Formats: sequence, C-alpha cells, structure tokens
Amino acid sequence: MKKEEKKEKPKKAKAKAKKNKSKFIKGDIVTEKEVMFPDVRMYRIMPIIFLVSILLISGSYGYVIKCNHDYKIAQQKKSMPKNTPLPTLKGDSKGKLLLGNSILSKDKKTLAVQIKYDNDAHQLLSSFGNKYRLVMITRTNYDTEGIKMQYGMFGTDGSGVLQIKSDKPFDDQAFICCLVDKGFLIDSRDLMASPTTSDSTIDNSITAQLSGTNDVDEATTSSNSSSSSDTDGPKVPPIYYIRLNPYSAKQVDFDWGDNDKLLVNTLFVNQRLNKYKEDMNDASDKLHRARGTVKEYKKRIKENPDDQIAKDNLQSINNQIDSLKTQYKTSETKYLKLKKQSHEFSEHILGKQQKEFKIIKSNKIDNLGNSSDK
Repeated sequence: MKKEEKKEKPKKAKAKAKKNKSKFIKGDIVTEKEVMFPDVRMYRIMPIIFLVSILLISGSYGYVIKCNHDYKIAQQKKSMPKNTPLPTLKGDSKGKLLLGNSILSKDKKTLAVQIKYDNDAHQLLSSFGNKYRLVMITRTNYDTEGIKMQYGMFGTDGSGVLQIKSDKPFDDQAFICCLVDKGFLIDSRDLMASPTTSDSTIDNSITAQLSGTNDVDEATTSSNSSSSSDTDGPKVPPIYYIRLNPYSAKQVDFDWGDNDKLLVNTLFVNQRLNKYKEDMNDASDKLHRARGTVKEYKKRIKENPDDQIAKDNLQSINNQIDSLKTQYKTSETKYLKLKKQSHEFSEHILGKQQKEFKIIKSNKIDNLGNSSDK
C-alpha cells in the first residue's frame, strides 16, 4: 500500500501543478494569467511597426539622396559625352557647337579635343583660332602650374581643335574650358547693338555664373525689360563651355608635340578615312551577294523561261547593283581625295592659334550644371 501511495502522490502533484499553471501567486493574492487575443496583440505592436516603417522610409530616402549625390559627383568627374551640344554661360547662341573626338597623348600630358561647328556657327562665329578668348576653370585644389591652352581651326569651314597641355601628367579630375568668339560676327538683328565687349565683361559673366548671382541678374533684367532697351550696354558674345577630364579621352600610343598634321590626322581625319573605307567594304560585300543572286535568277529563267518571279526580281536586283556601284564609287572618290589631302597637310595646318588664356579657380564649378541633364 505504501508503494502505491508513493506512486499516486507524484501524479497528483503534476495534475495540481497543471491545473494551477495559469495562476500566479503574489503575496496572498492569486491572479489569473492574462489571455492575449490576436487582435489585441496586433493592436499593441502597431506603434512599433509604425516606428520601424518610419525609420525604413527615412533611411531609404536618405540612401536615395546619397546615391543621387554620388552620381552627380561621378558625372562631374567625367568629360561631357561625345556629340554633346556645348551649352552657353552667357549670350545668345550663334549656332551649335558639338563636342567631337578627344585624345590623350602617350605621356598623358596633352589633351586634344575636336569642336564641331554647324552651318549657323560657321556663318556667325570666327573661323580663325586666334580670334577666340580661352578660359579654364578648375577647383581650387587643382594644380595648374605648367598648364597651357591653345585653340586653332582646321580650315575656314572645318572643326576647331582645343589643346590643353601640362608639364606633368594630368590629374584624374575634370575641369571646365570656356570658348568665346571675340570677333563677334553679327547679322542684321545685331546691327543696332554694341559689339564691343571687353575681357573684363566676359570674366565678370563667368564669375557671376559661378557664384550663382547670374540668376538674380536675369530675374532683374526680366522684371525691368519693359523700361530697358536691347541696345543698352555692351552685348556679351556667347560663352560656350565644355567639361573635360583627360582620362575620359582615348589614349594614343604616341606624343604629337607641335605637329598639327599628326594631331589632325589622328583626331578626326583617320576616323573619316576609316568610315569611307567601311562604306566601300559594305557596298562591295552587297555587290558580291547581289551578283550571286543575279546568277541564280538567270539559271532559273534558262531552265524555265516562264518563271515570272525570277524575271521581276532580276530587274530589281540589277537596279540595286547600279545603285551600289554609285555608292562605292562615291565613297572611293572621297577616300582617295581625303587621303591625298592628309599627306599634303603642313605641320601647322591649324593656322594661327590662340595661346593666351586665363585660369579661374573655384569650388563652385557645379553651378555650371551638368550638360547631360539638359
């Protein structure tokens, strides 16, 4: 009996503990464990979820701002993309200038950039390099010691060539180059305006843009336009600018020094020759395939004189062959002419170049904006 009683006691203790599992004893007060319903639990944790959501949204927004800032900084370190229209800091545009090819010498001490002119630009801007004013804008920490700039024109109806030279390899940083036509050609709309513009007026326009005061000046001019005349004061010529980083350019395996002929051939003439050569090869390849097709159709007609499909297509293919022959001949003529001319270039094919320039240092280069966003 005693053994059976001993066995029953633990069982009774376990049952009693299980029965009182949901009860808590605090002093002499016995309390029941609170039953937490799912909707009550959700209601209580909603403030926590809300706070976490706010933190996540704030963090995401901050991350987006940081990424956007990093992207702009990265963009400001690169050159403007090829074929980008050059924006203006001041003055009405006198035609469109485009950024062309750019190359960096083997020693990384000379950068050359092609500036392409459209018809309006050739009509209203000077075709002589020494008629332009050059300004280089860098950050205050950029080492400009030993920097030189020059600008020349490849013929009176060709491209401009801007060169920036350094006594030591360039830093991997971007800078701004401004190009101003001091010759200031005019059309009939400009005859009543004063074409005289001093260097100080141009410099003031650039520094005003850098400092951000240009926006205020434009707003003031706009508000007072009804009481002012377009003929008041000197008219500022268009100040074109371009953002350049030497390490965004194609690096060549030689240094051209003062050899303009070698520079021009490398910068754009050889590429034009390659384009004509590609057009010739393309026309030649199509001619070969077209002649093979003609043979096929002639065999069909020989076997079956009533093959109307072969007869119709044979005439069409023959017309295309004539067109391809003309295309090949045109490209070949251009290729041979340009190749002959390139051999006849003098070492000073860029003419009298502008070699005087001014350097402005400012940490507000970003105020000039990013052309790729325009």
